[in-house]
Amino acid sequence: MRKVVVLLLYTCVLVSFATLLKDETSNLCQQSHPKPSMWCPIALTFAVDFSTRMGSQQNVANLVYSVVAEVLPMYVFKSSSLMVSLIAFGQTDNYTVDLTPFHQNYTDICEDVVQEEEDSRKRRHDASLRFVYKEYYYNITQNLPRKTQKVLVVFTAINDPNDVLATQFFADKLRKDYGVFIIAVYLGSENGQHLATIADRVWATCSYRLPVDVVREVVKASCMTPLTTVAPTTPSTVKTSTHTPSTPTPSTPSTHPTVPTTTTAPLNKLDGVPCATNTTSAWLDIAIVVEETEITTKETFRDAIQSLLKTYISRLTISANITTASRIAVINYNKSMYASVRHSFSDSQSEAAILQVLNGLNKQSSKDAYGNIEAGLKLAQTEFNLSPNNRVKTIILVATTYDKLQDPLLTAEILKADRVTIITVFFGELSNSPDDIANLSSPGMAFRADSMTLNDMTHSLAIANCQCPSGWTQLNYSNSTHYVDPLGECFFAVDILSLPVFVECPEGSMVTITSERRLKFLETNVITEGLGLATDFSIGLSRDTQNDPWQWSTVDGPIDYTGYPRFSETPHSEDISGYLQLDDGAWSLHTDDAYTDSRPYICQRKACDAENYCEIEE
Repeated sequence: MRKVVVLLLYTCVLVSFATLLKDETSNLCQQSHPKPSMWCPIALTFAVDFSTRMGSQQNVANLVYSVVAEVLPMYVFKSSSLMVSLIAFGQTDNYTVDLTPFHQNYTDICEDVVQEEEDSRKRRHDASLRFVYKEYYYNITQNLPRKTQKVLVVFTAINDPNDVLATQFFADKLRKDYGVFIIAVYLGSENGQHLATIADRVWATCSYRLPVDVVREVVKASCMTPLTTVAPTTPSTVKTSTHTPSTPTPSTPSTHPTVPTTTTAPLNKLDGVPCATNTTSAWLDIAIVVEETEITTKETFRDAIQSLLKTYISRLTISANITTASRIAVINYNKSMYASVRHSFSDSQSEAAILQVLNGLNKQSSKDAYGNIEAGLKLAQTEFNLSPNNRVKTIILVATTYDKLQDPLLTAEILKADRVTIITVFFGELSNSPDDIANLSSPGMAFRADSMTLNDMTHSLAIANCQCPSGWTQLNYSNSTHYVDPLGECFFAVDILSLPVFVECPEGSMVTITSERRLKFLETNVITEGLGLATDFSIGLSRDTQNDPWQWSTVDGPIDYTGYPRFSETPHSEDISGYLQLDDGAWSLHTDDAYTDSRPYICQRKACDAENYCEIEE
């Protein structure tokens, strides 16, 4: 659900404040302040703009005064549940930010802010919100438990629309994957609308010292996040807008684990049909993207990488035959020369040709300490675009290093959104941050070379080939804490009233509701999204006559009805068709003659997998 953004605008009034001298700012943390009024069990981060976008140093000093003397004192620090950190940006260069540890007392965080203000008097540069959000993203993913409620408050004078657009990717990831609540305060202008796409609440003020109303509303909003409760000792009575900020709906946690957990089969065969596992008939377009750096060109690493990739190739049939074989492209990437194609999809497609290319990989030594993963992924994307067909697009990324200055995360997300499966294989030591590389992968597709098995290789290729045609929803029981392989079934809701006897489902049948687990998946992912407010829908349960058994119809033949779901009442003799109806908030099984009442319905079909070639983009 889209978050609600409330933009409160303040009339521009030029306000003059006395210049804060160095000794005054340094003493702020020892001065007495108003009694704290908000108790919040959150991990709170203030991102403070010290860049040239702030204008004069006086403006910076005024903002610092507001933060340390008016905002921070509002919070009750006498609780182990409140943690506060600082991100300072604009003092060093466009791309570097300073992050402090989380503190649990006022003095420590206050001194951090004041010290950054003093440092900014020596140098100030332009800044980018993209790098603020990116570094915050990496910081919380590595240092905070997922269940901790996180709040980011950004004070900035940056108004570059291109920078905001580039920041939106990380803002969306923070909110969707980690439930971060983001507040932005735009300084120096009455219009902060440009920040609405990267924050849940936005305030704008012409002043660089925050108006009292803004201070109170920002503090209150930071504590009124979806997962927190507030115990204010002095409720705010100041209203700065007729629109009261509403509490947003909590974001759905990501189903992408940093390190893949062991996959598990469905609880029983009635939960769903698994994907085909015979990868010799897989029909994939695989771009093998390999790092070429000082580490990977060493003989031991080079030989290990070649051996692993040859093993992958042995699981496939390499040919130009689109329905029963795969194609391979091979790409190298480094730091100095970026990326190059060693073998394209339009080159000879045979196992012998690919093995010859792999034998020549990383033969020349390199002095590059890091590889440009982003360049490798973008070149793979270009290869897919130059030779389009119906094969399932897959990338096998072999990497040991991760360069955050040329961050590939956005490119990886774009590829995955374009239905490209990314398999990552990490070669190297733990100190090289394998989690960064794993975060580029598709769910369940992140591996370490030192623990990867032959079954992992075969299984990853089989799952990569298992997809639904566009517009269909694949059966998948993964959740925020546990990854489960997607299954080989697809669903499509048809919100058109039809008599059951005349319903036709292309390449499939009406839906089978054979287990409670299956029904819960359909409720969450298909019924609500596809049928809206419908209170009943037709299903694939039927019988020929009253003397025949009830059976589920599938493309592979009938399945016996085993008692789930239970009939809400004994079927009449003329009833031959089943449907679900919403009774008192729960779906129950009813029957009729298939000719009397029209209803919407749900179709199901087999997924496109290694044993079922079909059009992915219909």
